[in-house]
Amino acid sequence: IKNYMVTSFVYDFVKAAAIKPGELPDIDGSFTKRMGVCQDLSAIMVCMLRSQGIHAKLVIGYADKNYHAWVTTMIDGKEVSFDPTAALNAISKPKSYSVERYY
Repeated sequence: IKNYMVTSFVYDFVKAAAIKPGELPDIDGSFTKRMGVCQDLSAIMVCMLRSQGIHAKLVIGYADKNYHAWVTTMIDGKEVSFDPTAALNAISKPKSYSVERYY
């Protein structure tokens, strides 16, 4: 799923410039267009993981000082994070993440 996300999706810089606070992920639209912002890409990945019976969370918080969304899942009993936005080189790889909430 990680490889699929990185090879099949792009970051939507136009949407990023226009997004309003409190806007929810657009899973269907982003999946159809194969592009989205951090919350869209993370929500799509969480949906794909969960559809395969893999426990995953959409995490909202801060990557460095920027409001951001990413994915966490359990692998071999350990929580592992994946940031689709950073993997697509749409942002520099953050040095730190702090969780505000998760779904």
